This record gives sequence, C-alpha cells and structure tokens, in this order.
Amino acid sequence: MATTTSSCAVAVALAAATGCLTPPDLAETDDELSVVVVAAGPHALAPRQPGPLAPLGQVTLPGSIYRLDLEGDLAAVGMEYVGLSLVDVAHPSAPQVRSTVYLGGAGGGAVYDVELADGIVYIANNTAGLRVYDATDPGAPTEIIHLPASRFGASVLGVEVDGDRLFVSSGGGGVSIWDVGDPYALAGAGSCYNGHVVPCNPATTTCAPTSALLGCYAGFPSTGYFHDVIVDGDLAYAGEALTGFQLLDVTDPAHVSQLAAGTGIPGQPLNLALDGDHLWGASYGYGLAGVDVGGPIPAAWPLAAAWSSSPSQPLGVAAAHGRGGAARAYLATSTGLAVLDVAGAPTLVTTLLPGTATADVEHAAGRLYVGAGTTLRIFDDGV
Repeated sequence: MATTTSSCAVAVALAAATGCLTPPDLAETDDELSVVVVAAGPHALAPRQPGPLAPLGQVTLPGSIYRLDLEGDLAAVGMEYVGLSLVDVAHPSAPQVRSTVYLGGAGGGAVYDVELADGIVYIANNTAGLRVYDATDPGAPTEIIHLPASRFGASVLGVEVDGDRLFVSSGGGGVSIWDVGDPYALAGAGSCYNGHVVPCNPATTTCAPTSALLGCYAGFPSTGYFHDVIVDGDLAYAGEALTGFQLLDVTDPAHVSQLAAGTGIPGQPLNLALDGDHLWGASYGYGLAGVDVGGPIPAAWPLAAAWSSSPSQPLGVAAAHGRGGAARAYLATSTGLAVLDVAGAPTLVTTLLPGTATADVEHAAGRLYVGAGTTLRIFDDGV
C-alpha cells in the first residue's frame, strides 16, 4: 500500500477552526512502493523507469461495465443496465466469471458504483437505492438487503466502505454514513432528509426499532448532489456537482462538517482517486482535475492540476506511484484510457484502447483493470 507520512500536514483555514487534522496516509491503490537499492561507486544502479503497459488478459461480460472494485483475487463488476458480475482474477491471463446477478436494468435503476469489502458487495443502484450482497461464495452471492432510494434522500450514486462505516453519496441527498459492522442491521436504519436523520416508522416501513444510520450531511450551501466519496480515517473527500471537491470532517458521523470546498474546479468529478499528495477526479465535462491534499488546505480549495480530455468524456480515474519516482493517473474516457504522467503538470503518455469507450479503471497489485464496453481488460501497469 503506498503511503505518505506527515506530522500534521492538513491544516484547515477556517475562521472557526483551530488545530490540525491527520492527513490521508493511504492512497487508493493496493500497489506496493517499489524500493530500489542503489549501490555506491561506478557500478551504481540507476532507478528503473516506467515500462510499457502490457495486456495480460480479458473476459467478456453480459453488459456494459460502468464501475468495478477489487478485493484480493475477486473483482466486483457493475454493469450499468444489467447488474453485478463477480470475476476471479487470480490468473490475469484467464479471468473467470464466477456469477452474475441481474438487477433489472434501467427499469430497476442503473448500477452506478460497487464496493467490495470483507466479502460483501455494496451496490449504488441509482433510483433503485442500495443493494447489499454476501459474496463470500463468489459462485452463489446472496442478497442481504435492498434499501430504497427514499432512505437516502435521493438516488444512490456512490458507495465507500471504511472499516465498519459505509458512506453513501446521493444525487441530491448528500452523504450518509451507516454502521455496517452487521450489514443485516441496515434493515433497521432510519432515513436521511435534508441532512437530518429521520427515524424509521414501523407503521409504514419494515424497519426494526434500532438504527444503523449514523449521520447525514446535506452539503449546504452546495447542491447536495454528490457523485463519489473517498474516506481516510476522520477525513472524507467528496466529488460534488457545484463545488467540485469537498473536504469533510467525519470524526463524529452525527455532526459532519465541511472543512473545505473547491473553487475553480472544472466539470463535475464523477469518480475520485487518492494518491500521494493529490486527489484526482474524473471531471465530467472537462477531463482530469486535481487538488493538493499533502499540505495546508484552505477553506477555498483551489485547482492544483488539470488536463482536458475534450472532446472525450471522462468517467473513471485511478492513480499510482511507482519505480523511478513515476506518478501516473489513468483516465477512463469515451474514446479510450488516457495514461498521464502527473509527476509535474499532467501530460499524456499514451492512450490504451484508442477509439474504445472505457468507463472505469482500477489499479491493484501492479495491474490495471479496465472496463471497456462489455469487456474487463487487465494490463501490467508499467510502473
């Protein structure tokens, strides 16, 4: 896991705020930092430079891929108008589909995000709400619970698990935080309405007396239209329609507070990736947008780096550090996967699958997993 360290690197410049918050120290990647031992003298080894992105394998699925997530050798693949496929990627040259759950397509809500954590799959099913499946047996996943979108204030667009907490980003309902220590207890949770927890009413719902809903954040004064969220400890990084990025203090889920909001961020970040000192967003209507997270973060959070993918639309992003100090961002667009050098100002290195619509990319264990149409493609990441 790539890491960064700091004694107190994130200080938020708010009039009412004092002190310092612990910065993110885990990047959104399962890759290990490469360590190069350099000998002294005339035979010293030069750091290795990034290599080519070699294709390793692929598998065809029954629908167009929109989002994917990995845990170990299992990939959870969300197909926008079909459902969920579980894919064994232990052998990248021959990935195997273990099972597919059909969720009804457009009539049942599109699959907008998936999260795989501890063998449980959380599915952001847009207007159909949240679906949770037990995938400990990938060949026979079973539904744990289905919560309607009304429980989140609006459509469900993103899911993120951090420990026993589930963060749900909603299209108009803000961000809600749920206790998933026991996913079955979600049946007894309340609802979010304008940033407030509304207790369940057993007379009109099937809710149990207890609640697993920890808190709601409406996003005021912004639109509350949140596409994605990444969580690291007591900080959450959210992609939001009006401000672009928001930094949230989630120390107390019942009282989430906004610490910073983006300014001058182009487009709308649909998907986020955290790597090193940067938060990257696949910013719809623009391309790649990045902000600094490695130093003091002002309340008005300025754009730090950007790259336009026009006329292609960006949908997904991943990022990674590697050997020789390499830093790359991978942007899934409507005309291929853009591979960018982001050690300085973002510059295009190459485009994988040119002319092919790609919707998402994940970086894990030195490999890239790319959703390209109905095909899951696996590459050596080259870094």
